Amino acid sequence: MEKKIDSLHNHFIVCGFGRIGSVVARELMREDFQTVVIEYDTSLLEKMEEQRYFFVEGDASSDLILQKAGIQRAKAIITTLNTDAKNLYVTLSSRQLNPAITIIARAESEDSVQKLEYAGANKVLTPYLFGGLRMAQMVLRPTVINFLEMAIQGENIALQMEELELTSRSSLPGKNLIDSKLRSRFNLIIIAIKNQDGEMSYNPKADVELQVDDTLIVVGTKPDLEEVKKNL
Repeated sequence: MEKKIDSLHNHFIVCGFGRIGSVVARELMREDFQTVVIEYDTSLLEKMEEQRYFFVEGDASSDLILQKAGIQRAKAIITTLNTDAKNLYVTLSSRQLNPAITIIARAESEDSVQKLEYAGANKVLTPYLFGGLRMAQMVLRPTVINFLEMAIQGENIALQMEELELTSRSSLPGKNLIDSKLRSRFNLIIIAIKNQDGEMSYNPKADVELQVDDTLIVVGTKPDLEEVKKNL
């Protein structure tokens, strides 16, 4: 397993295989992303082995353990440990070991959100707040939330939601939406465009020019989405 982990590049690291971490790891694996789990609790290792996860046994706050998980080569790390102090330390270490990595951190209290962001987390989520907001929206906008959940999960629905990143190798930068033929050729609905500065343009007009490093938020069928990814 160590040799396999050493061969990974642009993979995802999940710190903790508890109630939240196991769901994160499962979703990443379901989407066919290479994933390495770091877990200290030896009682969970057999379960991960049975489910064929790549994993590293040890304390995720240890630089050595992070390096064993390939932190320098990883695309993103999601830290879901059970205390804010541990997640803070993982965030600090990860940012130091890999300045370019994307860090998603769990926070138990709202007071810790800003600290984790200062430590280098790109995004901090508070499960209880997120869960409460989601439950409220299920009451206020049940049809919208049901659609979004099914579109994101990609199960039992014709349409899926996806994001498409435009690189310098893509043929689309420099073209507007009409000339890109994303709508006519691939039957995609363009919900929004996020530029390299993070600004979002919702329901973009047909004459909007696409740029390198734009991210398109689109809705389409799975076959159409797979086809457009081949032609970016």
